Amino acid sequence: MKGPGFLESLVPSRFEVVRLSGSLLAIRRDAGPRLRELALAPARERAHGGTSFMGRGQTQRVEYDAGNGTRAVFRRYRHGGLLRWLTRDKLLDAARPFRELEVVERARAKGVPTVEVLAVRVDRIGLFLYAGEMVTREIEDAPDLLHWLAGEALAAPAVRRQVAHVLGEAVARMHGAGILHSDLHLKNLLLRLGDPPEAFVIDLDKASRTTAGGLPVSAALSNLRRLDRSVEKYNLLDHRCITRQDRLRFLDAYLAVNPGGLTRRQSVRRLRRRYPFRRLKWQILRWWRGGARPS
Repeated sequence: MKGPGFLESLVPSRFEVVRLSGSLLAIRRDAGPRLRELALAPARERAHGGTSFMGRGQTQRVEYDAGNGTRAVFRRYRHGGLLRWLTRDKLLDAARPFRELEVVERARAKGVPTVEVLAVRVDRIGLFLYAGEMVTREIEDAPDLLHWLAGEALAAPAVRRQVAHVLGEAVARMHGAGILHSDLHLKNLLLRLGDPPEAFVIDLDKASRTTAGGLPVSAALSNLRRLDRSVEKYNLLDHRCITRQDRLRFLDAYLAVNPGGLTRRQSVRRLRRRYPFRRLKWQILRWWRGGARPS
């Protein structure tokens, strides 16, 4: 395992480090005995204890505070891209969970609405291979934006205005905190309806951060273009409509929090993309799958 001293240097002070044989766990100091027991247990033991599974990959949801029904989400790290076919949930980098913990804690300290990490753990499973896991408090009643849109495409105009506003603010706070999301798309934005609604940015794995201040304008715009590409893909593949007005409201809310010296006109001009080659690929995918939703 990568030097324990290096991994421990990434752990925030409000987390306790627990060394196990071939494993390293960082857990909140205020974690109760039930959560500690679950974090220390192998995934298969939690499953035998009545854990429910949800989401993609090896993700478990477990109630750890019976008094108020609070649940924790245990997410196993997986490789993306081509490596996912070779290594699946086997990591080459033992520090990956601890780096995400560091970024999430910084984000929360800066007011970014995101998950609350309860623990992270890494286990050596081979000479140069590791398994990693992150434990977060469940964000209840908050589907990802893709699922919300599928069920609420005809939501009242007032609701759509509020949703666009809180989403723009959430992404702006993340960029204002100097955090560049590695894969900003519709599934990595959660939405909890209320008065007003709440938006959350999730999956900060592999996110990068500046040492001080907010993101440079070029990096922020690049990240926003990634999100815009996800919107274009959704509109084309799912035959649903995130309107131009929705996007402008999102942008207005974003610029109100994190203007970066840009006006709305300048931002629209610099964000405008047609994605001709991607659109061709999406059209082929739509024909092939008969309108399957984007990932």
